[in-house]
Amino acid sequence: MRDGAAWLLPLVAGLAGQLTAAAAQESDSSSGPAIYAEARVVSRYAWRGYDLSRAKPAFQPYVEVTLPSGLGFNAFTTSALDRKTEFDEAQLGLTFRREVRGAWEVGFGYLLYVMPGTQTEPSPEGRDSLSPAMSGEFVASVTRNWDAGYVALTYSRGHGSGAGNSVNLWAQRTFAWAGERWSVEPYVQADYLDEYGPPSGFGDRMSGVEIGVPVYRRLGGLRLQLAGYVTVVPSGYVRDANGSAGGSARRVLPWAAAGVVYERE
Repeated sequence: MRDGAAWLLPLVAGLAGQLTAAAAQESDSSSGPAIYAEARVVSRYAWRGYDLSRAKPAFQPYVEVTLPSGLGFNAFTTSALDRKTEFDEAQLGLTFRREVRGAWEVGFGYLLYVMPGTQTEPSPEGRDSLSPAMSGEFVASVTRNWDAGYVALTYSRGHGSGAGNSVNLWAQRTFAWAGERWSVEPYVQADYLDEYGPPSGFGDRMSGVEIGVPVYRRLGGLRLQLAGYVTVVPSGYVRDANGSAGGSARRVLPWAAAGVVYERE
């Protein structure tokens, strides 16, 4: 980890302590919190069409805890698997979700992005590619759930170095067999993004369309994951940004992932 981002450790530790205390308090009077945790290795970190790991593989742990009240906390980091030891990005999130009319769900939240500034994910602030940068997004979403799938529409309003708007549409379907020991969860998502300065016009702001096919094998309380993905980058602006930053300027970015998932509802 870079010295300039060492202050993040007490922040993460404090969040974990608050989360544990809140979860314990909720569990005294209810069924307890839902937990989702995963650790995976990806062949590239593609985010909203941006090739952030510069075509290098990355290690990505993630954890989310949701209390019965609907309040949730999550944390995510990504680190390119290169010769350096620092992480490239950390994300902390606070969310609230509530079911309405059974099949519908609304959500609100805030995401904080911390980028220490590395060779694989330079700071977006421009003055110094290795300087720390922080940005955040206020998030609102609406989801329509079915027994084996859902469609979600999410709007985000960014500030700081990521000032602007983004809209994400996500559709997913689950297929399971062999007593749910095996499952596949194909999805497609599309991103409209006017953060980070793209010129006006839908073509340049349609930053990414992603198709993913994760396959899971359940082993006790864990699920093993193997997945294949294709990210299509319609935006010429994003492709040029990827190329000038040392990533891939291609329109189609294939990648893959392998990992392990733990869930408790």
